[in-house]
Amino acid sequence: IIAALWVVEILLQASVVHAETPGNRTCITSLNDIYESESQVTDDSILRKYILCPNTEFYVALNFADDGTPLDGQYPIPVGRPNIHVLCGEDGRSENNCQLLRGLVHVGIVDEFGVGRPANNTLIQGLTFFRATSVNVIAMIGGHVIIRDCIFMVSSLGNTSNL
Repeated sequence: IIAALWVVEILLQASVVHAETPGNRTCITSLNDIYESESQVTDDSILRKYILCPNTEFYVALNFADDGTPLDGQYPIPVGRPNIHVLCGEDGRSENNCQLLRGLVHVGIVDEFGVGRPANNTLIQGLTFFRATSVNVIAMIGGHVIIRDCIFMVSSLGNTSNL
């Protein structure tokens, strides 16, 4: 039983995607890392947890090449498979200040990779959405998606919303 628990623990640790940062912290500094990782997933039954670096601005692309590559920023967060969690900092709190700025769409709940299944067990937590030119979040596929403790800044109306 101990060996089986050890294997499960290793699998769970392997599913956390991160980048090394100063001070030995581990977190993501580019949304492109999420896109690249998700495009390589072969077993989406395993939870994939993406920790965004606190106090980071993520500039989402406004324009894309014909092949879909972003020309002037980062990919939006792709939620096209089950079992994906995206958190601002280890604890996923909006106070950690992960800002998604500009871009056509910040989070796409779409079948980007041709999976053909609902986006179940999806969590988006602690992000701040600001100045998307189209929509902050677009949902084109079904699933169980939780958006928790996120801030949607709507500058044209002069107010903010907290979810």
